[in-house]
Amino acid sequence: MRIRMGRQEAHIGGGYLDGTSKPQKFIGADLVAGESVVHRGVGTFTLLTVDPMLIRLLPGAGGTATFCFTPAPEFDLDPGLARLIYGPPRKTADTLNRRDEN
Repeated sequence: MRIRMGRQEAHIGGGYLDGTSKPQKFIGADLVAGESVVHRGVGTFTLLTVDPMLIRLLPGAGGTATFCFTPAPEFDLDPGLARLIYGPPRKTADTLNRRDEN
């Protein structure tokens, strides 16, 4: 990521394995703040801001890029991963009003 001639720029890249040793779905794009890229079946990534580190103290150290992620309608987050990220499901008025059948 960098700021070049006043423009915030970053590269986004990645993919996932589909039971093989090579990425099956891959995304790679150079973006300027405000631009988006669509990863089919996953969603849209929009670059919001970049904050490059001007002085690197450690090898591999760098700044940050902030993206907005809008999931595709068919994107399905693994329930175990969702619990890890968001915690256990919250009780809603609907679930509180139901009686336990056990």
